[in-house]
Amino acid sequence: MSMGTIAFLMSKVEKKISEFTNGTLDNLVTSENINYGDEFIKPKASDNLAAWLWFAGMSGLYGLIASAMTTYWAPGATGSGVAELIGYLNGINYPGWLEIKTLVTKIIGVTFAVCARLAVGKEGPLAHIGAIMGALVLYIPGLGFEFLRNDTDKRIFIAAGASVGVSCAFGAPMGGSLFAYEMSKTTTFWKFDMIWKTFAACALGNFVFSLWNYFTSDDPTPSFNTSTLKFGIQTVEVNQYPAGILILGAIWFGIICGLLGPLFLMINQSCNTIRAKILDAPWKKVLETTFFAFMSASILFWTPFFFKLGKCHLNNSKTEEEEYYSGWCPKESTYSPGSTLFWSGEGEIIRIILNSHFVLTRDQMILFGCVWYFLMCVTYGTMVPSGLFLPGMIVGCVLGDLFARETATLFDGPFADFNSKDLTDSKNSFEALDLYNGMKMDFVTLACAGMLASYTRMTYSLVVIMMETTQSLYLFVPLLITIFLSNVVAE
Repeated sequence: MSMGTIAFLMSKVEKKISEFTNGTLDNLVTSENINYGDEFIKPKASDNLAAWLWFAGMSGLYGLIASAMTTYWAPGATGSGVAELIGYLNGINYPGWLEIKTLVTKIIGVTFAVCARLAVGKEGPLAHIGAIMGALVLYIPGLGFEFLRNDTDKRIFIAAGASVGVSCAFGAPMGGSLFAYEMSKTTTFWKFDMIWKTFAACALGNFVFSLWNYFTSDDPTPSFNTSTLKFGIQTVEVNQYPAGILILGAIWFGIICGLLGPLFLMINQSCNTIRAKILDAPWKKVLETTFFAFMSASILFWTPFFFKLGKCHLNNSKTEEEEYYSGWCPKESTYSPGSTLFWSGEGEIIRIILNSHFVLTRDQMILFGCVWYFLMCVTYGTMVPSGLFLPGMIVGCVLGDLFARETATLFDGPFADFNSKDLTDSKNSFEALDLYNGMKMDFVTLACAGMLASYTRMTYSLVVIMMETTQSLYLFVPLLITIFLSNVVAE
């Protein structure tokens, strides 16, 4: 119950901060001389300095808060905490890893780190938060848990708490249970009764999160669905296409993601080696994080401006629940897909790419993927609570979208005149676009799994997590192929 509540509050606070920052940004952007349907005509860069300074400055402030708390108050909260969790479950104690101040810093710090536009996620930190909550519950007065305050039983509760954290992050109670089991490696303390008890805890955590989400929703008919936390509900019906394409995609993503994952680790390790040599004082670590937040926000702000990402779209082409930004398009009647993609939070980016109403050209998707992969490589290791699940999944979303575009051109029938470079082309029929969106959902799922497997080396727990969070049980075999190949190639 506690983890479901904490995950819900973190999600809501992150959303409110992002809406405040991005809403003000959208109002500050100058959008003169823009016509619907045309590539937007850039105003002068000098006219948008106030908007840039607001976006980058607020991101820097959020990064400063997260880093200062981590550096000066609770250094045990830095990173995701998953590596320490693996060590702890195998008998290695980490001082400061289970303290209350670490818990507070982890919750507040990772929320501000994500809002600071740093290329980090909160899924790993949620596992750490769950582990701390699992230990703290044994020390709540009046519950009579004194007999459980030993290393053996405490380890069981910590493993269960970490599982609930992952379950709340992905809406995957079975996958969350298997996550802690797989992370334990030797699994010497796992018994059958612990597995079903852990699953029950994950299911309850998911239920509480969904309950909070249900009763606080502004939607008059809210959906009681836990998977809305990440991928959202698939609104496009998956049409039939040759099963061999799925297998081909599974093999391709296993290979390409198996290469991109280790490349990320190599670049990131080099960056962290430089950090260890240069950042020899606490204030330098805080300054570096603030700089990276400012730099990341600046890149995300100016890229749509200088590369003119996308045509202006009428507001009637989006639903009321979707939060899109006008950018350099007319404020009242249109929105900018490019600005929306680059300015949105990480969870929203995934939902946007999967949305059938949202379109960018192939070259624009490639640009976004390259920018995000670069930020992911150089950012992880800054002194903030941070995870790596969502950044890798965003790269996977881009890979899946690009593969779906290119695959569509291989078919005749509805795809005879399909323009994969520009989905807004009038030659693209509704039937072709519908089939493309179904293919995109499948390929994005496979690509996300391949990216995560390539640098986390997760296997069976990742298969279950991806099937639960996307509700795509029919992808079981393709997911096995992708994750197996990604692990082999990465090794």
